[in-house]
Amino acid sequence: MKFCYLLFFAAAFSLLAEFKENPDSNTLWLEDGVNISGWREDLTIAPHPEGGFTVSPGKSYSTGRYVPANPQYPWFCGEIVSYSMLEGYRGFLFTGNFGMVANPQTGLFAVKLLSKESRPFLRFDLHGLKMHFKYLKQVQKPDYWIETKRRKNRLEIRVFLKEPAEDVMVRFYNAYHVALLRLNGEDKLQLLPTDENHPVEWSAEIPFPEVETTGAMLIKAIILGGEIKIPLWGKLDP
Repeated sequence: MKFCYLLFFAAAFSLLAEFKENPDSNTLWLEDGVNISGWREDLTIAPHPEGGFTVSPGKSYSTGRYVPANPQYPWFCGEIVSYSMLEGYRGFLFTGNFGMVANPQTGLFAVKLLSKESRPFLRFDLHGLKMHFKYLKQVQKPDYWIETKRRKNRLEIRVFLKEPAEDVMVRFYNAYHVALLRLNGEDKLQLLPTDENHPVEWSAEIPFPEVETTGAMLIKAIILGGEIKIPLWGKLDP
């Protein structure tokens, strides 16, 4: 009988410990809040009744978990559904790669992992916020993403979409305070489709901006007339 109880508890623990590794050929790992576990208990992490999960302050300012690492899956993606601001300093940061300070924003994000960031421990720092994520994942190719390329003294920006859209423009922000930046005198940049008959890739090229920031330069794509109804965030590649 005792042995049966042990088997029961082992089975229950295995269900609670679910973490989706390779749920499909494009995804290395997925955290969607279903049977969430495996995170350090320094912050409070719990499933959200409307899907996804929340992260809120706990006994420390950071948490994390071990995840698979594979350079063939170079994109770290997620969706920030909502957040609540608490007192004091506010900000969040994932493994030194993507974050916002003082004025966080909602939307999708997709950022390319640097080789030195493709580590098996995903760290998340949180201050003064309660955040609701729909999911986090690491993939070969996102459904939506922003790419930047430096060509001598020019900057090329491309936005890639899963479904066609009618209009795409981008704005630039300093990750610190998420303050709007003016590049070459403009506070927004209109992109054009590379194929008007199938507008899923949009691009523009500008003189490389001489702008100093106290944090990473974030890029926000506003997409109209398509499947995606929320902003898409990326950042200036090094």
